[in-house]
Amino acid sequence: MAKLNVFMSHIHEEEAVAQFLKSRIEETFLGQVDIFVASDAKSIEPGHDWFEKIMEGIRAAKVLLILTSGESAPRPWINFEAGAGWMGGKRVIPLCHRGMVPPALPEALRRLQAVDMTEPAKVADLLSLLAREADLNVPPDLPAEEIAGRFREGAPAVQPREAAVPAQPGFDETLFAWLRRPGAHVGEEIEVTARLGDVTSPNVRVARAAGLDTATALRVVLHTHEEDYRPYIECMADGAVADTVDGLPRDTWGKAKLRVAATYELPSPVGVEATRLVPLVVIQSFARTQSPVGR
Repeated sequence: MAKLNVFMSHIHEEEAVAQFLKSRIEETFLGQVDIFVASDAKSIEPGHDWFEKIMEGIRAAKVLLILTSGESAPRPWINFEAGAGWMGGKRVIPLCHRGMVPPALPEALRRLQAVDMTEPAKVADLLSLLAREADLNVPPDLPAEEIAGRFREGAPAVQPREAAVPAQPGFDETLFAWLRRPGAHVGEEIEVTARLGDVTSPNVRVARAAGLDTATALRVVLHTHEEDYRPYIECMADGAVADTVDGLPRDTWGKAKLRVAATYELPSPVGVEATRLVPLVVIQSFARTQSPVGR
């Protein structure tokens, strides 16, 4: 029986995470699932062309697993490998961990059916899918609880990397909490230093659900890093705040006061018969400030 070839994409700082997951999956399926991990010496031996071996691994794979966190999601190489797999007709599955949740993925990855690695049921679904792709029976003792438990604990160890902008205590955690359980956080507020991204016309139904004036409302994307880095959040603004941000150039930094005004049911990607609940975040004020980089 031919093995199922799987390609796992990850950043250097999350090598231990990739190796842990590779080991547990291969053990679960008794070697009938072979996972290519670029950081693994068995996947790329010394003296081989690194880029060509990466491309060979993607071409040979039937499934691509993309380890996605706030750190890895915006990295160009992660998106290149995911895009190469998608263009090649592969099944591409983002694996969310380290606080990342499916609704917070970048737009391209958000269109794919992602897996929250902290949820045992979702991990069990992933392992069952790999079994089907390998034409194997689903093992009765899937280690879903063990794997999800390790991810909930924050293990395996992740190598540190200096952030592009000093961390804002509490914002990342607040943002991901809003995305995980938006209905539980309606009315909550937070102040954050953020950079203006896209400012576009709003979805009128969303603006109405947020209680905004549809005649003046705008959709505003706020970033909290110097590059288009995670986390970012899509917001709404109207009235004087909309006038303020509309008159500022992209990449302007400002002190923003954000509030969860309501929730909204957003259709899931094509082919998935479901919707997901997302927070409607309104910008209550935005005051121009200097970039925090280098301060």
